[in-house]
Amino acid sequence: MEGHTQSDVSEEAIQKMAEWVRSHFPFGNTLHYHVAVGFDRYIPKRKDRFHQCIGRADEAMYASKHSMKQSSSAT
Repeated sequence: MEGHTQSDVSEEAIQKMAEWVRSHFPFGNTLHYHVAVGFDRYIPKRKDRFHQCIGRADEAMYASKHSMKQSSSAT
């Protein structure tokens, strides 16, 4: 993501980066774990405060965790 400003990074690019992070946690036979990633875009023109962006990213991470728990309890 080098060379990009905050406003020219698409949600698709962020999603790809999140998947890239998750891909570095291979699933093995002896250790089982899940990786939850949450993100949000900070867009200064929206007049958001940076901590609001972090809060939304945190909420997205917990939503991802919740979704993983729902999926694993269904199986």
